[in-house]
Formats: sequence, structure tokens, C-alpha cells
Amino acid sequence: MLLKTLEGAAFGAKLKEIAGRKEFHALLDNPFIYTVGGEQDDDYPSLLMAARKAVEHGYRVYILPNPHGVKTPQKICPIITILC
Repeated sequence: MLLKTLEGAAFGAKLKEIAGRKEFHALLDNPFIYTVGGEQDDDYPSLLMAARKAVEHGYRVYILPNPHGVKTPQKICPIITILC
């Protein structure tokens, strides 16, 4: 099932499942920011800046690659999803 089609508890459960995947790796300079790719994307620097600000507020952040043309969550925190 596609993330963009889910709502409510099913959406939250899918986000937790995605965040638990082994493909995510922590950044060397910040163990609270995890990424799975997309470092070459044009918007990655701004996503990284937003992730660092979220970490300052106590969140663990997961940066997802952004499929073009689909509105998806960019960062997944354990309870809060920050939409970009």
C-alpha cells in the first residue's frame, strides 16, 4: 500500500515500519538524523537544515527520498511527522 493513500493510525503505523528499515543510516555528524538516499537531490540541503532544527527540539529525524510529483512526508519523527 502506498504511503500517500494512508490516513490516521494506518499512516502512523506505516511510518514506523518505514523508519525501522535497515536501509536508513545515521549521519556521521548527527546520530539523530537518519537518511536512506537522496543526498544528491537539489532540496537535500534545506531538508538537512530543517532536520537539524527538529533535532534541536528533541526529535529523531528520518529523511526520505522525495518521489517527484508526490506529496510525501520528508521527515519522520517517532510521533510527529513534519511535512515539507
